[in-house]
Amino acid sequence: MIAGLLALVATALAGPSTEPGTELVIVLDNSCSMIEPHSTKDQLQKPAADPDRRAVLGAQIVDALAAGDDRVQVLAFPLQERTGVLEVDGPAAIRDIGPASGTWFTGPLERARQILVGSSKRDRMLIVLSDGAPTDYDQPARGRELLGLDQDGRAFETLVLGLFPDEEPEAEGFLRALARFPEDYHRVDDGGAVVSHFTEGYARALGSKALTGTLSSGGSTSFDVGRYVTEVLAVTTTVDRSGPYSAELKRGGRTVPVQAAGDNGCTHGTRKNPALCNPPRMHFQTWRASHDPARPSSWSLTVPRAGGDVAYGVILRYDLFAEVDATEPAKVDTPAKIRARLTWNGETFDDAEFFGKDGFTAEAIANGERVPLTHVGAGVFEGDYTPRSSRPVPVVVRFSNTWMQKLGQGTLSVVKPPPLELAGTEVLDFGSWRGGRWATTSCQALTLVGNHGFDHATVQFDFRGLPAGSSLELAPNGQGWQVCARAKGCCGTLDTDATTALVARATDAEGSTAERTVRVVFHVDRTGFLKCWWPWICALLTLLVVFWFLYGWIRPHDFDEELTVRIAGSERQLSRSAALVLREQPRGRRGFYRNARVSLTHAGDFVAKTRGAAFWIEATGSGETTIHLQGPLEVMDRRTKQWKPLTPEEAADGLRTNIVYRLGDVYYRFQ
Repeated sequence: MIAGLLALVATALAGPSTEPGTELVIVLDNSCSMIEPHSTKDQLQKPAADPDRRAVLGAQIVDALAAGDDRVQVLAFPLQERTGVLEVDGPAAIRDIGPASGTWFTGPLERARQILVGSSKRDRMLIVLSDGAPTDYDQPARGRELLGLDQDGRAFETLVLGLFPDEEPEAEGFLRALARFPEDYHRVDDGGAVVSHFTEGYARALGSKALTGTLSSGGSTSFDVGRYVTEVLAVTTTVDRSGPYSAELKRGGRTVPVQAAGDNGCTHGTRKNPALCNPPRMHFQTWRASHDPARPSSWSLTVPRAGGDVAYGVILRYDLFAEVDATEPAKVDTPAKIRARLTWNGETFDDAEFFGKDGFTAEAIANGERVPLTHVGAGVFEGDYTPRSSRPVPVVVRFSNTWMQKLGQGTLSVVKPPPLELAGTEVLDFGSWRGGRWATTSCQALTLVGNHGFDHATVQFDFRGLPAGSSLELAPNGQGWQVCARAKGCCGTLDTDATTALVARATDAEGSTAERTVRVVFHVDRTGFLKCWWPWICALLTLLVVFWFLYGWIRPHDFDEELTVRIAGSERQLSRSAALVLREQPRGRRGFYRNARVSLTHAGDFVAKTRGAAFWIEATGSGETTIHLQGPLEVMDRRTKQWKPLTPEEAADGLRTNIVYRLGDVYYRFQ
C-alpha cells in the first residue's frame, strides 16, 4: 500500500502546465464500517474493512512525502452531519481522524472536484479509499456527476481502491463509477495487499518506476538508480501491528536522513473496537532524496531491527514529459503529421536504448482515432492523420512501457478549405423513344466535379418540372451517378420543358453547401393502342373461349338415369315388352353444347337424327324433358278412356310417366 501511495508523489507530468508539481486530493473513507464489524441492509455480519487503519497510515505517508512543488489535501466524511466535508490538514490531524456516522460521499467529492479542476498544478490526481456504498445517494452515476468525470475531460487522474474483505457487489459498483477509466479501479480483498495494488496499478500512469517488497528483521535489499532519475523516494512500514522498528536507506554507503516517521495511533476508540488506537501500532518511515540524473548510483535499504515483517516501496522519479508538436496547421482531407516527443530537463529526450526496451510504445489519439507513432530520430515521433473537417482536432499522445505511461495533450489546427463548389454536366439529354407496354427508361452518366472536400460531402438530389407519368432514378456509379429517365407503361406523350431539371445539393463536413441545377431533356411518344392493350385483349378472348368451352361442356342436360320406355304393337303387350333406358339409346347422352335426345320413327325405332323421326324427346333440366312433334302423337285420357291428340302445350311440358302414348299402331309407356 505504502509504496503505491508513493507513486502519487512521483507523478510523471502529462503535458504543459502553468505550475510544476502535483495536486493530490485523497478522499478517505472514515465511516465506522472501515474500523469495526457491522451489519448490512440484509442483516449480514461483515468484518471491518480496515481494522488496522492502513488507509490512514497511507494518507500520512503521502502527506509526509509531499514537499516542494507537490501539494496534498485529505478529505474525509463529516463526523455527524449528512452534508459538508471534513478537511484534514497536517499529519497530526490525519492521524487522529475520527469515525463518521455514515458514508457521506457528496461533500468530499464536490470539494475534490473544486480543488482539482481549479488547480494550476501540472498534474492533478484523485485517490479514493473506501469500503462501501454511499449513504447519501443511490445511483452510481451520481458519483461521476459530482466529480465531473464526463464533463471536464482529463482534468485530473483518478485512482479508486475498494477495500473489500468479502463480496460487496453493490458497493463495488458505486466505487467503480468514481474511476475515470475502468483500469483506474482496483479491488483489494486483503489489507496487506494494498501495496502491490496501488503501486502496480498506477506506476505506469504516473510515469515513475516503483520497486516494492518485504523485508524481515536484519534483512536488506539493493537497487541501482540509473540515468534520468531526478529523485528517489522511499517508504517502509510494518506489515502488521508489530510496534516500532528501525530502517536505513543508503546511497553509495552514505546514510540518507529520514524525512518523516510516525504511526497510525489515535486518541479515540469505538464501542465495537475499543483497542483501535492502542499499541502495538503500525509505524512508518519515509525518505526523499535528490539524484543526479547524469550519474547512475547504487542504493540499499536495510531493516536492522523489527518486531515483524516490514513492507517497503521505492519510487524512482523520472521528470519526463510528453508534448504534442502541433505548430503546423493541417489541411482537410490531406494527410498531416502528428509529431510528439518526450522532454527531460526542458530538452527533447533522445535515448535509443530507452526507446528500445521494456516494451516502449508511442501513439496518438486524434478525435478518438488511434494513430501509431514512429521514432524518426532526434527523439521525435511521427504518425499520419487525415482530418476530415476544419474543426480543431484534440490530440492526446501516449508514451508507455512496462512501468511508465506519459500523456501529453495538444490541439491540431486545420485550415478551413474554400467554399464547396459543384461543376460538370449542364444538360442531361436522354433523347427520344416510344413508350412501351411496361415502363421504359433511358440512362445517362452524371458527374459532378467538386473542389477540395467534395469527396466527403453528402449529396442530395431534387427534381423539378417532370411531366406527369415520368420520373428520374439515380444510383451510385463509380465516381458519379447513373441517372435514368423513366416513363410509365402505356404512357401518353411526354415532353420536358425549360423548367425540367435535376438539382444537386452538396453539404460537406464543414456545413458548407453548394447547389447545381442540371437541365433534363427527353421526349417520349405515346404507346400505341394495340401495343398497350393487346395482352388484355388476348386475355379477354382467352377467357371467353374458356367460358364457351366450359359452358358447352357443363351446361347441356341429361336424362334421368332411371327413365325408361316400353314399346309394343298393342297396349296389352306393353307390360311384356322390355324397358329400354333412354340414356342407352342413340344420342341418349348429352354432348358438347347438346342436350340428351332420343328420336323415334313411326315404326317405333330409335334413330340418331331427328330427320325422318315422328317425334323426339329432349332433356331440358334436372329430370325435366320436352317433346318435339313431327307426327300425330296421341295420349290416353284417363278420365274418358279415349285417345286424344297431344297438344303442343302438353308436348312442351314433357313426358308424363306411366301414361300410354300412341303413334299409329305403336304404343309407348315411359317409366
